[in-house]
Amino acid sequence: MRVEMWIDPVCPYSYIGKRLFDQALEGFSHQEHIHITYKSYLLYEDALRVQQPDIVDQLFVDWDCSNREERIQQLYTCAEIVGLKDAFSTAQEPINTLNAHRLIKYAAQNNKEEQMVNRLLEAHFFEHQPIDRIDCLLDLGKEIGLLDIELNDLLYSCKFTTDVRNDTEEAKELGVEHIPFLIINETCGIQTFHTPEQFIYILNSLWNENGMKATKQPNRQTTYCTAEGCHEINHP
Repeated sequence: MRVEMWIDPVCPYSYIGKRLFDQALEGFSHQEHIHITYKSYLLYEDALRVQQPDIVDQLFVDWDCSNREERIQQLYTCAEIVGLKDAFSTAQEPINTLNAHRLIKYAAQNNKEEQMVNRLLEAHFFEHQPIDRIDCLLDLGKEIGLLDIELNDLLYSCKFTTDVRNDTEEAKELGVEHIPFLIINETCGIQTFHTPEQFIYILNSLWNENGMKATKQPNRQTTYCTAEGCHEINHP
């Protein structure tokens, strides 16, 4: 089964959503058949931006919902599950993650995509490292076994910038409003938080329906799952 996941390594929602999905995979009996590709989503295009909206308040603007207390409880519960209790009370300086996303793309070519994503998330949220700085990215890349000379060649160039931009444009075309956003087998889109049990239910349903078939059918209807349930739209 093919999973595409749009994230930004400085987004606490991306961290929580990814960790919840990771926990779901541990309980999914066919996890060896899951292939995850991480798609780029740039939260902060302008590196000079200095004012960040309150994270929780902005979430509810995006969701346009009235049941704030219920949602905020769900949010903190999910954060606690993955050990990120203070993610929404700690001020974080917004940074441009273009170079971090380019590094992820390069790592993917070396079969180290998952390692690179995890290392960037840990470095940002728990070690408070400046992952917008090239010297920091060089060190993180070397930590997971990427070659020093190739990392320098990558980070002091524009390589993979087009790939990052293409991911961002694809997200816009799909109508992605907040991340993490997942598409499974190009037919099931999932945004907002789900518990590991809910993710397992979705994965089992898709596995029972499609088995190990790789699907690439852009003209099929796509099922989008949110906190309110799942619905289908026509995907041109």
